[in-house]
Parts: sequence; C-alpha cells; structure tokens
Amino acid sequence: MAEVSLDGCWLRTNSALCKLLGYEAHELAAMRVRDVTHPEDRALSVNIVDQALRHKERFQQELKRYLRKDGQVVWVLLQTTLKRDQAGEPTHFLSFLEDVTYRVAHEPLARAIAARMQSLQEQERQRVARELHDQLGQSLTALKFELAWLQNKLPEGSGGHVGRLSLAMESILTSVRSLWRGLRPPILDELGLEAAIDWLLQERCGLQGIAWTLRSPDHPLRLDSRTRLGLFRVCQAGLDLLLEGAPDELSVTLSLDSHQLCLGFEWRGDLEMNANHTGIVAMNDQALQLKGSLLLQPELQKIRLQIPYHDASQDPRSVPPHWE
Repeated sequence: MAEVSLDGCWLRTNSALCKLLGYEAHELAAMRVRDVTHPEDRALSVNIVDQALRHKERFQQELKRYLRKDGQVVWVLLQTTLKRDQAGEPTHFLSFLEDVTYRVAHEPLARAIAARMQSLQEQERQRVARELHDQLGQSLTALKFELAWLQNKLPEGSGGHVGRLSLAMESILTSVRSLWRGLRPPILDELGLEAAIDWLLQERCGLQGIAWTLRSPDHPLRLDSRTRLGLFRVCQAGLDLLLEGAPDELSVTLSLDSHQLCLGFEWRGDLEMNANHTGIVAMNDQALQLKGSLLLQPELQKIRLQIPYHDASQDPRSVPPHWE
C-alpha cells in the first residue's frame, strides 16, 4: 500500500511495498513513482492521473510493470483511488499494489492479458508512426516546396527570412522522420530484420562516427512478425545502452545454431552497466517475451540473447508477409 502525492512523490509506503520493489522506505521517499515504473508503462501512469484529475475517475484498476532496485521487472495489479478533502479538492492518491508476476508468467489468461497490452502498445506506435509519415511528414514536405517557391518571388533583400524559415522547416522535417522511423521503421516489415538492423546501425553509429559491423546468416531468416519485432527492439535497447559509453568499435551478430537464434553484441571501450538502465530492462523484458535468455558479460565486453528458432515459412499458422 502507498500514498502518493499529486505530483508523483511517494508520501507513505508500507513494508510490503518496500519488499516488492527492493527499496527501503527512506529511499522511496526521495523518489517518484516514475523512477520505479517500467519505461513503456510511464504513459499508463500519466493516463491514470489524467483520468482521475480531469475526468473525475475516482477508482481505477490497471495491470502495470514496475522495476525493482535490482533491475527485475515485476507485474502489478494496481488499484488507485483519488482522495479529496472536504471541499472536494484532490489531495493525494491511495494505491494498492498486488504482485502478479508469477500469474503473468504461468497462468494462460494473465499471460494473454499482458501480451495483449504489449501488442496494443506496438499497434499504437505503428499508428503514430504512420500518421507522422503520411500526414505530418507530407504536409511539412509540401510546405517546404511552397517556401522555396515563395523565396523566388520575394524582392531582393527579403529572402534571408525565408531562408532561415526553410532551414527551420528542414530541421523539423528531419526530426519527424527520425521519430517515425524509431517508432516502427517500415524497412522492418518490408525487407526483414537484417536490413532493419543494418539501417539502425547506420543511423545510430554513423551519426557518432563509431565503426560498426553486422554479421548475419547467408540466407535471410524467416521470422514471424512478433519475433522479428522483438529482436529489433532488443537491438534498439542494446544500442541505447552501448552508445552511452561511446565505444571505439561495435559489432552485432545474428547467428543460427541448430534450433537456437542468437543476437550478440561486442564492443571495444569502457562501459559501466547498471541493472536499472532502461536498455537492460528493455532487453530483459523482450528476452522474457521471446522465451529466451539474456547473458550480460561486461567484463568480456559481450551481450548475448538466445531464443528458440522456428522457421516461419514451415509453419502453416504463420501470417503471410503481406498481411503483417
């Protein structure tokens, strides 16, 4: 049980909550709810507060992920009530958190609910990416051409303002493109995992001037959409982690051994690994979803994810590529 301020600070926590999250009470008192919320569920926290404060939802119940002090992910059934004073003004939240991690991992219905929640997150990312590309991106491109036309029509000496505006427009357009590609790059669905990772390395490492290599099997991997997306998310999270240390060189390897598929990272350079880093949390989370195992070996400058491999082309239940 916990009492939480309107701005997300822990006001009061009991011993059971401290045990659940692995923190002492005084440590939580110096933190906010956001600090122990899984990065992908922070938007859910914002929605809970928004529903309570703006839409007067008094009681809410959600399935949500938190991060323990040791970096492990715990699934929690969160029940939240907004408390008000005698004048009806909101004062704080009263929350009850039930650990359902075991149920999510072992009970079919709980697993299905958790998987559905994550699937909805991916669908929302895809929807936002499509709108950024199809609507905002195209509108900005059209506006860029209109500015170019206008610049040629203005009298001499006034083109500088339009030129600066064009540069600002180009910067906005670049940012929008970066956003929609990061949310769900089309290349992942159109050309496959290997091409998407190659593009990601060019985008991330190339901008920082870091030498990189990608090794993959000679024949393209036939993966179902969930596995393909999960491995791409692992690669994104791995690069988030590794590039913070600005390595001298980075290598990513996709290899197939019997019925195991391995995604490996190797680097040269100093890197300190914190179990609570969002990159490690995201990789562990995806490894769990893909029924694989993640091995961190910072002393050897290696990270290795191993998952079961199933050739989607041999599975009659697999979705044809054009439907994914």
